Amino acid sequence: RASYTQWEYLLARKHGLLTLVFFPSPAFKAGMTLPAASAEDDPALQARFVAWLESEGVPRLEFDSIPHLCQQVQEQLREAAEPRGKPINLPQGSLGQSFRGRDAFLDQIHATLTQGQGAAITAAVTGLGGIGKTRAAIEYAWAHEAEHSALLFITAPNEDALTSNLGRLTKELGIRGQEAKPPDMQRRAVVDWLNAHPGWLLIIDHVDTAESMRAVGTLRGGLTTGHLLLTSRLRE
Repeated sequence: RASYTQWEYLLARKHGLLTLVFFPSPAFKAGMTLPAASAEDDPALQARFVAWLESEGVPRLEFDSIPHLCQQVQEQLREAAEPRGKPINLPQGSLGQSFRGRDAFLDQIHATLTQGQGAAITAAVTGLGGIGKTRAAIEYAWAHEAEHSALLFITAPNEDALTSNLGRLTKELGIRGQEAKPPDMQRRAVVDWLNAHPGWLLIIDHVDTAESMRAVGTLRGGLTTGHLLLTSRLRE
């Protein structure tokens, strides 16, 4: 069950629209007179919804008064309207013309990543250590920068690293209110952002163990769009 207002929030979030969540501060609550509860304002229902918001790590702000609330809404809307550059955190720039002899290989990656629609499409650069897998993935990203809404890079030698490194992208992506959240909540916020912003490319480097490959598979299952490019020593 959900109230009409809660359904509005859920639908806006599903479709990637801007959502702002504000909670009354203790100072505001002290001077607040609550109306009698109705079926739509069932306190238990509201408490469950608030608990769910907290479990999802949804960013929220507090307000001390109605004017303070209006001020914060205006500030948040102005910040959201400011143009942001394309999110890019690739660890290296392109080698340009110095990267030679791999055009056919990069074309093969491109063909794999552009062959379908819907859920996140995955390609992998595999082979022994030291053969240039990471460099090839980075060169591919720069070569196709114009085709992507974001160029993102993380390492995932194990499941914990995947969660923490994915969560650290909140800052790069401009996801507010996540600094003090635990890694799993930051990860959820990043996944929500990725699902709401089609066209991104995420390189996941050093997926070299069965554990990390399973973790990437779980991540991919929660993504509805975008491109994943893995580097791995695993052959399968």
